[in-house]
Amino acid sequence: MSEDFESRTRETHSSHCTLLKGSLHDHIATTYGVDRDSILNTSKYFHVTEGLAPDIMHDILEGSLQYELKELLKYFILERNSITLSLLNRKITSFRYGPIESRNKPVPISYSSLTSSDHSLKQSGKCLCVFEMYMWIKCHEVKISLKIFPIWTSHT
Repeated sequence: MSEDFESRTRETHSSHCTLLKGSLHDHIATTYGVDRDSILNTSKYFHVTEGLAPDIMHDILEGSLQYELKELLKYFILERNSITLSLLNRKITSFRYGPIESRNKPVPISYSSLTSSDHSLKQSGKCLCVFEMYMWIKCHEVKISLKIFPIWTSHT
């Protein structure tokens, strides 16, 4: 899977920044997450493609977790039929969210979103809630024991 992703380099970042000035601005900004060049890149000792610390929100919650969660949901909903999309969506809409989660609660997942090839559930910033809810459903209702989630399944 990692071979499908190309690491950003100084050259690709510079190219994206140049393309931002033209008619492809919106496409570049949404596809590559670049909306302008950084003033930090004027330093000869630093470049944003080589020196920024990992960002949990973008790297995990809007990146790898969305991808992994989508693949997990596709597997259990479409292949194993151990849960239905309609049950998951009912849980998403009826769950009593706390004050923090209610500001960022997920929306129901459409079949087209689940089966699309873009590796996204269209839940930016809400993926952690969907993941927590999914794990709750799997552990408390379906009771499937998986070797990859022994900590969740051993206490149910």
